[in-house]
Amino acid sequence: MGKRILYVVLCAFLLIAGEGQTVFANESNSSIEADMDYEDTIKQLKLSEKDERFLLENEQEKELIQQRLSEGLELKSVEIIDTQKNNNDQRGYTSQGKVVCSSYVQPTTSKKYYNNKLYSSAQKCKSAIAVVLALPGGAKGQVVRWVASTLFSIDTSNYAVWFNNGYQKVEINSTYYIKDAYYKEGNNYWIGYTAEKSAQSVSVLSYYRNKNNVPQQKTVSRNKSFYSPSYAKSDGDLVALAKKYYKTGFVHEYYVPTDINMN
Repeated sequence: MGKRILYVVLCAFLLIAGEGQTVFANESNSSIEADMDYEDTIKQLKLSEKDERFLLENEQEKELIQQRLSEGLELKSVEIIDTQKNNNDQRGYTSQGKVVCSSYVQPTTSKKYYNNKLYSSAQKCKSAIAVVLALPGGAKGQVVRWVASTLFSIDTSNYAVWFNNGYQKVEINSTYYIKDAYYKEGNNYWIGYTAEKSAQSVSVLSYYRNKNNVPQQKTVSRNKSFYSPSYAKSDGDLVALAKKYYKTGFVHEYYVPTDINMN
């Protein structure tokens, strides 16, 4: 009886160990694939050998870029700016480091709103409406406002059909600009600060069929950019911020979106 119990326990242990090895192998394969995809992405940028080597070898920047790619962002460009220490010139940089300036295209965000679900009556198209669309890549959500009757010049005689068979569609295309600032200590570069900008193109489309069943469509677009407070700082100032925070904790300074009024 004792040998039988020991045999069962041993089989269970081997089964669990085997499953553990399978999970570990899968995780290892996924990590290798992610590294290969990252390397391919960086090489496609056609950077200088020096800049390419930094992006491939600096684990902190690699982790940040991979995280952004996993959120659905598409890396479009990278420029790396070196700051040199210059104690003899008050206008010069006071700290040696790098600023990695990258741009990403965010996936198009769109949502359709049927008028008879958006408003309680046809006459409400004369009232302001506000919707919130979430953007990938860390944004908190973008509020878009408009008054349909004036934005699309809807004739009062068409309010009823506009309300009953129409819809409005909001679409946001945006480019995400990021500056990662690194402080150089010895031979190593340490990230300490990130600032960002979002350049957005917002469109609102109105579609309905009029009393004669003729399709009516109109689209209005607006462009707007949002900046985190330190985005416009000089490269030297950003490296100084990196020097200030790299030991106590990396700071990511997010942009704060404000409402976009389409009218």
